[in-house]
Amino acid sequence: ARLGKASYLAMFPDSDAQGAATLVDRIRQLVEATELVRGQNKLHATITCAVTPATADDTEESLLSRVASTLEEVRKGGRNRTVCREGENFTVFQPASSGPVPRSATL
Repeated sequence: ARLGKASYLAMFPDSDAQGAATLVDRIRQLVEATELVRGQNKLHATITCAVTPATADDTEESLLSRVASTLEEVRKGGRNRTVCREGENFTVFQPASSGPVPRSATL
């Protein structure tokens, strides 16, 4: 779901935080490895991702607030990465050594 101009929300109800972080970081790697081509112009994009689990006590407002504050903290430490927040602990996700193969998409 789109949350703002450049923010999106994905929910993974059958996954724990680390499983969701693994999937989200794979998406981040695919975005990073994809070259967008339009005519003579080439564009490389990156995304910054924050993962936090929902709790039984969460309201929609508390969950979205935690996601927003987590993303803000992630961006302070750099872009193009995935961070998983569990409670007050932030873990920079460490991707597997082999990333996706570079690809190209023509617009």
